[in-house]
Amino acid sequence: MLDTSPTKAKKTNQMDCFSRLLLQHAHVEENLRAAGGASLPFELETLLRVASQTVLWLFSPETLGCFREFFRQNAALVLDKKAVRSCFIRFLHELEEHLNAEVFATSTLRSLANVAEQVIAAVYSHECFHSRRPLVRQILSGLSFAGWNMFVAQMRDTYIGATSLPDSLQSNERTVTFKTAFPPR
Repeated sequence: MLDTSPTKAKKTNQMDCFSRLLLQHAHVEENLRAAGGASLPFELETLLRVASQTVLWLFSPETLGCFREFFRQNAALVLDKKAVRSCFIRFLHELEEHLNAEVFATSTLRSLANVAEQVIAAVYSHECFHSRRPLVRQILSGLSFAGWNMFVAQMRDTYIGATSLPDSLQSNERTVTFKTAFPPR
């Protein structure tokens, strides 16, 4: 998730999220035109704009750097389940605060809570999103929450990375290769 190496594959994967969002928008707009509608309603245009700004913010080098630093500072907590849970909640609160201040404050929606309400309203009031309703219900029910699983996996990965590299190479972690980390004896 947080690897920002300049390889073409990584850049493609980062762009995929944004590209998929735009392609889904194009597909929805195509369906609206086929049904006789001219374009997306204002609230959907606003959601699309906010979603694209959010994706760009999430994948910005500054945001990824903040995420990376957060995980490095808290990697040792992975050994304590209660500490990981509280760290996850703190991470979500910090993420919400940053999103509200850096992305949503400049939109008419103003906050993550309002964005969530608008997404739910859009899914349940526009027929073109009918197929998304089960996914929204699953997210709202809180069962099988992928965010928690990804958070724990990132914490474990960071912890393993921090504890398996020799101390002399920890500061140069981004440029480390297997041969420099573990030279032949």
